[in-house]
Amino acid sequence: HTDSSAARKWSDEARRPFSAVVSSPYWRCIETAIEIAKARGYDIAGQRARQVNDEDFRLFHYIVAMDNSHKRWLLNARAARQLPEKPVSLLMDWSVGQAGMEIPDPYYADADAFERALDLIEKGVEGLVRRA
Repeated sequence: HTDSSAARKWSDEARRPFSAVVSSPYWRCIETAIEIAKARGYDIAGQRARQVNDEDFRLFHYIVAMDNSHKRWLLNARAARQLPEKPVSLLMDWSVGQAGMEIPDPYYADADAFERALDLIEKGVEGLVRRA
């Protein structure tokens, strides 16, 4: 058993409350996401991000992340907090031929990046619904 500073850092971070960027959004990005989703028939204007919490591991059958950094964080938090062993996956793991693919965060990018992210999200969700 080795106790490196990196391992301690992960362990310490995993014990903290789950976090995500849920406040002080750049409104241009929010407006872009709302417009692009609306053009595809989704009304997300009233949707808001929230922090993942321990109860989510008890309530949901699957815990799904968009990228590997979030997936690692969720796995470490689950282990450190001794939460239920629910599957933690990337959304694209559910789409045939796309396992391991991350959904790039379009937050600081242009409208095309939001379009590409939504393309991937739709494929991932379609696979999740079909295979779960």
